[in-house]
Amino acid sequence: MTDNIERFFTKTGYEYKSNITNTKIKANYTLGLLLRKIYAIKENGDCTYILKQEDYVKKMLYNIIRLFYRPTTIPIYILYKNHIKIGNTEHYKNNILPIKTTIFELKLIKINDKKNHIIRIVENNNTIAEIIKSRVRYGKKNIYSVIYNNWYYDKDLLLLLTALCDVVFFPEWPLLKWSAIEYDLN
Repeated sequence: MTDNIERFFTKTGYEYKSNITNTKIKANYTLGLLLRKIYAIKENGDCTYILKQEDYVKKMLYNIIRLFYRPTTIPIYILYKNHIKIGNTEHYKNNILPIKTTIFELKLIKINDKKNHIIRIVENNNTIAEIIKSRVRYGKKNIYSVIYNNWYYDKDLLLLLTALCDVVFFPEWPLLKWSAIEYDLN
């Protein structure tokens, strides 16, 4: 199955919407020592999944190091399901971001294609979903095509992982955007 997920800017952060499920994904803006929080909210207001950074000291050290060179690591995110900790991301190396939980072990693998950015979600060396970000975008929307033929986990988790890919692999500064049509050269 294939579906589109769109990212919008709001006053408080990013918002992701899809036809996969009625759940909204929200992610706050971060600057300096503010920690990132990405969460899935059902229509009734229940929060199903949360991915958040929790260590201010590591975030501060990461930001200081980032002033001098671009490290190939990101701060660790903790994953919660129904407010119960189930796992976390591990260290990002060689375009691979592992996620280990009590339920599953996944890897987000970033592949740079000439036309699109592709992130494969891999479990036991099998691709179970692909997140494809077009290099062309209109306005401030990022549009992702998600192919999830082999996905057997909760659809809310798939949306949450798409939002994680957006903020980790494709960070941006919303205050510095000027044009209505952009082409990503990275």
